[in-house]
Amino acid sequence: ADAGYDGLIVGDLAVRVTDNDVAAVAVSAPASLAIAEGGQHASYEVALATQPRGEVTVYAAGDGQSRADPAALTFDATNWNSPQVVTVTAIDDAVDEDDGQATVINHAVAGADERYRGQRVAAIELTVADNDTSGVDVTPVFLGVPDGGVGVYSLVLATQPQTSVVVDILPDTRLAVDVVCAANDEGTACRVFTPENWNMPQQVAVLRPAALLQAFIDHEIPSGEARYLAVDVATVTVLPEGDDGLPQEVGSIYLPLVAR
Repeated sequence: ADAGYDGLIVGDLAVRVTDNDVAAVAVSAPASLAIAEGGQHASYEVALATQPRGEVTVYAAGDGQSRADPAALTFDATNWNSPQVVTVTAIDDAVDEDDGQATVINHAVAGADERYRGQRVAAIELTVADNDTSGVDVTPVFLGVPDGGVGVYSLVLATQPQTSVVVDILPDTRLAVDVVCAANDEGTACRVFTPENWNMPQQVAVLRPAALLQAFIDHEIPSGEARYLAVDVATVTVLPEGDDGLPQEVGSIYLPLVAR
């Protein structure tokens, strides 16, 4: 209303704004996470701390002992603050390992928003329960063999070794077996299992003299990884084969009744 003020030009005021938002990937997980091979899994949540200026992808990857699902989480202006769940499962391998071993899920960030791209994200640490036990499967442990004939049994490892495992075959001196071992200095019979052939059964042929009613084949593991050196391998009991193709009873039971 005052003509002296009407239309007067007033200088601009420069104002500095201090922002209170920091771009970050928020990972929320329990203090202790445990998973098990072939069983228990675990989960945690991921979200962004601020609204991104473009699409942001958070990648999750295991270290060989575990896997993350999904492996990629996508955030944008519509879902940035909605937590997405990552499920972690143990990789069910065939190796006998220590229970409680550590595994890690690592993260990487990519996307159009330079404030997020390449940002460091906390890793998730978990412990893994193993479901493998070292052992040698012997089939059958009671072997029926025709008089003066040959019977066959097989050996195979229960878990994948990290080094070769030698199984010595120690038959009763009255028996003959068809295997010779180049893996030991004694030249005794043996079978050798490697990380490549550990689950492939290896056969042993046994010749039983006609007059022999009962005899035994013992086994030892003289070399290999520590877990297998402590394994007790079953004894094979060699018996006459009946008309039905099954081992005949000796003394009404199949137990080792004779002196060894």
